[in-house]
Amino acid sequence: MSLRIKINDILWIKGLGNYSILILKNGRTYTSSRTLKVFELLLKEHGFIRPSKFSLVNLAYVIMPSKTPVSILQLKPTLEKIPVSRRRHAEISNLLLQYNS
Repeated sequence: MSLRIKINDILWIKGLGNYSILILKNGRTYTSSRTLKVFELLLKEHGFIRPSKFSLVNLAYVIMPSKTPVSILQLKPTLEKIPVSRRRHAEISNLLLQYNS
């Protein structure tokens, strides 16, 4: 079965080994047999960032943090919190500053 999802409807994607769970802004979730790496390659040019080994986040839904470096990304409208790996704190902080300027 094939399902079409608009890129703008994706809040974030959670990686689970060889599967990924897409979390949409309407609260629905879908499981895909594609890896997070595949989604990263497909969505990087559409404003998605990879804050950790296990997640891919749509920058359009990130609430701009008040401090840097960033260790947690909070998403609107769900206020869900996505951790940022220590190795990516500076990189993610810079990307957020560029995106919001």
